[in-house]
Amino acid sequence: MIVMIVAAVAFLYREDKKLAPIESRYALAYALPSNAVTVCFLSEASSLSSPLLSSFEFPGALAELFDSGMAAEFAKKPMALSLHYTGSLAPLYVFDAGNSSSEPSEDAEALMAYMRSRGMTVEYVDCSAVSSERYIQKRSVIISSDSDLLVKSAVRHLQNGISVMDASGFGDAVSAADADDVVLISNSHAKMLMSGIFAKKNAAVDSFIADFAQWTVIDLAKYDSSGVYAVMSGIFEKDASDFMSVIANTQPAVSGISHMLPAYTVSAVSLPMRNAQSYISAYQAYLDSKQALHKSRGKQKSLAAKTGISPEEFVKRLDIKE
Repeated sequence: MIVMIVAAVAFLYREDKKLAPIESRYALAYALPSNAVTVCFLSEASSLSSPLLSSFEFPGALAELFDSGMAAEFAKKPMALSLHYTGSLAPLYVFDAGNSSSEPSEDAEALMAYMRSRGMTVEYVDCSAVSSERYIQKRSVIISSDSDLLVKSAVRHLQNGISVMDASGFGDAVSAADADDVVLISNSHAKMLMSGIFAKKNAAVDSFIADFAQWTVIDLAKYDSSGVYAVMSGIFEKDASDFMSVIANTQPAVSGISHMLPAYTVSAVSLPMRNAQSYISAYQAYLDSKQALHKSRGKQKSLAAKTGISPEEFVKRLDIKE
């Protein structure tokens, strides 16, 4: 599966922007605990059959369940998935179970029975009895996970009116999302996410990902048998402390790399720029925010002594555009 990601920049600063109204399709966010590492919103649960999600065991099993006609009403309803770190990464599944009611529907009963048959903890919650949030108060939800503690935490958060919506920057991240289906990654939890997915040898990139942005928003524009196409944006602070500020302050240009790459290219990353100086200045500001500029200049000075030209001057002479 080839994942094509187009990078974009979202200029969303908390001090300049009030929390935008949350669309009804994000109401399930109020049922997700505030310590979510990653959140995925699906406009329809049937999207679990996409190549991006069906390769995971339980989402793939759910997709087969909906395809079989069982719990069919849920196939066309929104759902949310989130990852939480409880010593290891644990997934939480939240389904929209329709209008608030103390009694679950037949399809809800069927879905809950199926999840319990897989050894999962399941809770049906009439939100009108526990939540004052207007976006979810009139709904019922099904909350499920392999972790009993995580389900109890989710119900407790819902009762206390605390959710991932209270996480720093999450409201802006949701406001920046455009697609029907979206994935939001908390960069501050990068270490937890990386340790749960990748080998320890890749741990060196944890700090970079944590500093890349506050939240990374991935709009899933299209996914089919040919691959996954997404638009990625970053929610970051106004200052230079997040790496996305480097990209935001680099004068943009049109990429020409597609004219040089062979047809069998699987992936490529490119940063086109009108002039390299704008990138250099933005990158130096980022290094300065990390108290690393002095060290970088020391290395450049050493290289200039050895080669007769500094890396910065070398880039300027080449007039790099991409």
